[in-house]
Amino acid sequence: MKTPKPYKLKKRKNGIYYVIDKITKKAKSLKTTDKEEADELAKAEYNAFDGLNASHHMRMAEAHLAHCNPAWNTNTWEMVADGAINGPRRGGLGGEKKPSSVPTLQTLWNNKCWDHMRNKRLIDTLPSDFLRALNNTGAGNLKFGRQLHSYAVGHKMMPAAIMGIDMWPTSSARPVETSRMCWMKSPRTINWLSPKA
Repeated sequence: MKTPKPYKLKKRKNGIYYVIDKITKKAKSLKTTDKEEADELAKAEYNAFDGLNASHHMRMAEAHLAHCNPAWNTNTWEMVADGAINGPRRGGLGGEKKPSSVPTLQTLWNNKCWDHMRNKRLIDTLPSDFLRALNNTGAGNLKFGRQLHSYAVGHKMMPAAIMGIDMWPTSSARPVETSRMCWMKSPRTINWLSPKA
């Protein structure tokens, strides 16, 4: 049995096809004079591809990605972390990392806040996954999360960035006071700077 379409096509006097929503009765120009193209555009607008569902679209997207770069379908955050931790220094400097950097980065990656992302494919990752991992964590994990994301984008391990610049949470860590700030707050300094009566 055929399911009824939630829209109908109408050709205006100028030859342009419009799609009309059967419920709201609102019309939208499809900007085409070809009936077949208009029907395809309307189907895409209403996700009305007779019997096709989201998993079909996901498989189609994966096939297209595999054509562009097969690794995009298999790259996981574990692979990104391995490259970021054990690879050469960042910023195009090359060479080995400082001996203390690798254990520090490995400790950050071993934090349980990253558990739900370790084996997740990059193409399946949403911004909410990063926000969940970085919720109530320190500045170190926030910086590490940005490093992971930057490494994956910079090494073309995923087709596009997941997190925009303004999407990252801010650290709630207290700013570190410099020795000059501490000196200015000391009672001796305040007494010394106070005007003499």
